Amino acid sequence: AILHKIADALRDNESKILQVNALDIETAKTMKMTPSMRKRLVLSKQKLADLQKGIRQIAESEDPIGRVIGSLEVSPSLVLSQKTVPIGVLLIIFESRPDCLPQIASLAIKSGNGLILKGGKEAKHSNALLH
Repeated sequence: AILHKIADALRDNESKILQVNALDIETAKTMKMTPSMRKRLVLSKQKLADLQKGIRQIAESEDPIGRVIGSLEVSPSLVLSQKTVPIGVLLIIFESRPDCLPQIASLAIKSGNGLILKGGKEAKHSNALLH
């Protein structure tokens, strides 16, 4: 449910996201950035549509928490099971890629993990809005 709301928010705020991203792109022109870094900074209608689709796919995927991935019968009254569990808290540094923020957040939510994100100063405005 929450992941669908995130995808809906990307759709509903598309024009504002693109407007704020344009500000980051203009600011980035004054920074020493390689062309490939500048390209990663750019959000487009297509990128936002792909993000929405990907987030909805994550929402519809099987719950990764609590899945038994192996077991061993040690004795008739003792079975050891290996289950999937959240890692805990993830620290992700993603530089000048504002499209990573909703992707990573969606994966963390789905997998039950806490999240600390560090985006690059090049995407300051985009990241603030997407947060």
